[in-house]
Amino acid sequence: MDFKDFIKGIWSGIAFNFTLTSIAMVVYTRFFGINIVPVNGVIALFIMSLLLYLAGIVLCANRGLKRGELFVRHAIRLLLIIGIVLSTATYMGWLNWANPATVILFAIFIVVIYSVAMAVEFYETKKLTDKMTEKINERNRG
Repeated sequence: MDFKDFIKGIWSGIAFNFTLTSIAMVVYTRFFGINIVPVNGVIALFIMSLLLYLAGIVLCANRGLKRGELFVRHAIRLLLIIGIVLSTATYMGWLNWANPATVILFAIFIVVIYSVAMAVEFYETKKLTDKMTEKINERNRG
């Protein structure tokens, strides 16, 4: 991803992240029976959404990345995301560090969600690439 494209997509990326984190918050609060989310919680989610989007800057490159380089960048991004989400959850009072099992489970959920998102992105990119390849082949035949 080019840095200019990254900057162009900042507002849609933040809106997307904020929407998903808001949905996650609603599910989480309903699951654990929390009835009220304070205003500072919504602000914290917006800031978290911004930071999550900015964590994507790790993937920006001026050249094509090799598979290993891309893997390392995704690993760094995942670590940033885990840190951002755990920090926000701690701030919101959702996470008790005295119970390591809860923290580990929370981190596992983050990894699973990230993995599913990357799988969907891979599938969509592959579908687009196959479509473009087919059009190029049609153009070359005709």
